[in-house]
Amino acid sequence: MCIICENVSEKETIYGGYNYLNVGYRIVKCKNCGFKFLRPLPEEDVLEQIYQSQEYFQDYYVQGAKAMGYLSGSGLNSPHHLRSIGLLKKYKNKGRLLDIGCAGGNFLIQAQKEGYDVC
Repeated sequence: MCIICENVSEKETIYGGYNYLNVGYRIVKCKNCGFKFLRPLPEEDVLEQIYQSQEYFQDYYVQGAKAMGYLSGSGLNSPHHLRSIGLLKKYKNKGRLLDIGCAGGNFLIQAQKEGYDVC
C-alpha cells in the first residue's frame, strides 16, 4: 500500500538493488500518486543500526559524491537543490514544505532561504 495515498494498486520498481542485513530493498513508485518509497519499509531497529553505523556516512552518496560534503554541510547551494527549488517554484511559489527523509537537511535550509516555511 502507498504510504501517502493508500492506493493498493501495483507499484513500479524504480531501483531494486539495495541489500542490507540480508534483506533486499527496492524503491517503488506508486502508479496512482507518483510518490516514491522504500519497500519493504525497514523496521525501527534496522533503521537505528543503519544510522548509527560509520558506513552510513561513508556510503551516503553512492553516486560518487563525497561523504564529507554531507557531513560538512557543503551540499548547501548545490546545483541539484537549486534546480529542485526552481521546479518547485513553478507550481508553488511559497508555503510550507516537508521533506521526508531529508538527510542532513541541506535542501530544507536552501528552501528556507528561498522563502519556504520548512518543517
